[in-house]
Amino acid sequence: DQNVLVKMIPASGAPKGTVIFIGGGGSSGGFFDYLQSEGGYIYGQYIVSSLTQNGYTAASLDFNDPIMGWLTGPGGMRRLACRPATVIHWVYDHIHQGGTSAPLCTATESGGSSAVADGLSHYGLGSILSMTEAAGGPPLTHLDHGCACDQGPSVGPCSPQPISPCYDPKDVFPIVDAAYFPQTLCADAYSGDISVLPQLQFDSVLSGADTLFSFPTTDVHVLIGGRDLSTAATEGRDWEQSITSKHSLACVATSGHSMPSFIDAANQIISDVTNYCKLQ
Repeated sequence: DQNVLVKMIPASGAPKGTVIFIGGGGSSGGFFDYLQSEGGYIYGQYIVSSLTQNGYTAASLDFNDPIMGWLTGPGGMRRLACRPATVIHWVYDHIHQGGTSAPLCTATESGGSSAVADGLSHYGLGSILSMTEAAGGPPLTHLDHGCACDQGPSVGPCSPQPISPCYDPKDVFPIVDAAYFPQTLCADAYSGDISVLPQLQFDSVLSGADTLFSFPTTDVHVLIGGRDLSTAATEGRDWEQSITSKHSLACVATSGHSMPSFIDAANQIISDVTNYCKLQ
């Protein structure tokens, strides 16, 4: 139910496979490889061009709804994740070359990592994705705890400093509540309304018994910044640890949360995709 823009950049030479790029938040307002002056990541263009030069076809997604992209409600995050999952399936059918004989992979940041995590668990992406590089998360894996702020701090995977599990009311609350518009479930939970917690738990990346955590043909890589002290760091770790098939977590000491804006993280993303985007 949205107009979604897909920007295809051909591989240099015969394509080895296809990499789909999804930015943070609801991935709205621009492509992953936009220049920083146009609202993109500092090294987004560098990442995409490096991988196309390494032989991968690139497909960059822009969910250009002006409110919150693919996270524009109502419906809640789990239902709305059908949007990016549908586009990923479309790229596989219409842009990806080689079918089952070539890998389809994703490189995502923050909210884009949540989109792929939900797509793997609920929308069949494990059947077509060979590898995913989930940078800066996925966040939003514990919507109930993050909104209600009902848990104590824990140490993150890449920093000894304790990290609060509570979502930032000025930053994360608007993202979560946009998925339920006109309802404000995250703000309601923070105010003490426990009646909304079952819905928030159901819509979390780490949700109920119907959530898949085994993806036998998908190599899952989680990448966290050593300077990321947001809930995305601990929630990304929790998702990675929940996966029962092939998975790994790596830290980039010099990176903050927005990993495509840090050169060491950008180089790690390029290296991981180049080395691990292959059929499993």
